Amino acid sequence: MVTLQLLLLSAFSATVHLRTFFIIEPKIVSMPEAQAACKKQYHDLASVYNDEDNANLAQFLKRNQKAWIGLYRRQFSDKWSNGDDVTFSNLTGVCGSGSCCAAMKADGSWESLNCTEKRNFMCYEQDVSKQKRFYVIFENMSWYEAQSYCRKNYTDLVSIRDQNQNEAVKIEGLNSSTSFWIGLLSDDWVWTDGGHFAYRNWATGQPRLSSDCAIMMNTTSECGKWYSVPCSNAESALCYFSNTTDFSPTVPDGLNFTEKKIAYMTEAQAPCITNDTDHIIVYGDNDNAELALKIESGKKAWLGLCRGQSSYKWSNGDDVIFSNLTGVCGSGTCCAAMKTDGSWESLQCTEKRNYVCYKQDTDLIFSYHLILDSMSWYEAQSYCRKSYTDLVSIRDQNQNEAVKILVMTSNTSLWIGLLRDDWEWTDGGRSAYRNWATDQPECYKTSPHNTAHGEQGHEARPGKNNSNIPASRSLDLLRIVCHIGVV
Repeated sequence: MVTLQLLLLSAFSATVHLRTFFIIEPKIVSMPEAQAACKKQYHDLASVYNDEDNANLAQFLKRNQKAWIGLYRRQFSDKWSNGDDVTFSNLTGVCGSGSCCAAMKADGSWESLNCTEKRNFMCYEQDVSKQKRFYVIFENMSWYEAQSYCRKNYTDLVSIRDQNQNEAVKIEGLNSSTSFWIGLLSDDWVWTDGGHFAYRNWATGQPRLSSDCAIMMNTTSECGKWYSVPCSNAESALCYFSNTTDFSPTVPDGLNFTEKKIAYMTEAQAPCITNDTDHIIVYGDNDNAELALKIESGKKAWLGLCRGQSSYKWSNGDDVIFSNLTGVCGSGTCCAAMKTDGSWESLQCTEKRNYVCYKQDTDLIFSYHLILDSMSWYEAQSYCRKSYTDLVSIRDQNQNEAVKILVMTSNTSLWIGLLRDDWEWTDGGRSAYRNWATDQPECYKTSPHNTAHGEQGHEARPGKNNSNIPASRSLDLLRIVCHIGVV
């Protein structure tokens, strides 16, 4: 039995951040007026540096909600992905009337291409002594995808300041069979605060030539994509503030100010760690039900679940030392189902399938049980844990063959206990138990700092988990649930 302790944080000072994001609601008449409101309260409309900024801003928006960001159409200009001044160019030709990106050819000249074309690309990495190393990536991506890849794995797409650097990049890129992306973007979009940021996250088919201001919107399939719209539209406003201390923003007349402020999740974790514990880790329905009893109706509390790297985990916590998986189900959470030939397919975990449970006796002998009752993977996990030991895990080819014999009697693939998602417990635990509310977790995959909280609702489904909170964002006062021991 897990003992729980409930800690209430009564006050917090804001953690030092270079920029803090806010939203002003309801709708404001136009983009210029939205900028004026942001400037009056904070600094400006939000400019977006990278994927993480974009994900944090998207957290403010409900599904299908729109809000201004600080991007608008002006005259064409060149900009390097990393923000360097454009002091050198070897560009020939233009790609057309829209956005263009530069690719280096074998002779060291640059060609101007549509940024959505697929090309190899070159990243650079800069060490503390400001020395640069160049890396050719032999994987075809759009310029925007290449930018994201370089920023995640190195420093950025390569920028070139002079002829010497151009020669160095040319030599490194000689093994590419086609021209390869470098970090130069040419478009007619600029940030209201004057920033030279070449990050773009346009939705498919955007931007439109007839519209000169940019909004961010969450849809049912994508989060945080940008759309060009007329500057006279009425939308909410995403703002930012640059400061290293607390501040008290003012609220202009006639506007509702939305600032959801308290501890960041990393701050909320501190009282747990101080007591030689950590946030609560939920291993099953019993843990979840007991946790839900500790939360008042309508209240929320941090769980120790954060977005991290996508990884595979067995339902029972076994190490993943064997796999027979083919394909992927998409960019989100996937679960494995065994087919009649013994291979595993990757499916959406909410699909309905028959499944295989296992029971382990005191002599560590396993018995397998085919359940002919179509359920989601999560429902199957719950059933197996209540009636047997767990969904089956498979450690080697011999176990795979034993489970395959059961599967051969089914006319569809069967759930096994393998889950792939990008959620991790703060104490390093490998619990694959999830109890997400409907439409959760939300699709903010790009942010590495999303966290989960438990919520006690007014309906008969307590303890559902929600993911719509970034660890770096201020929130309404949330209670903290710490794990303080096992008795």
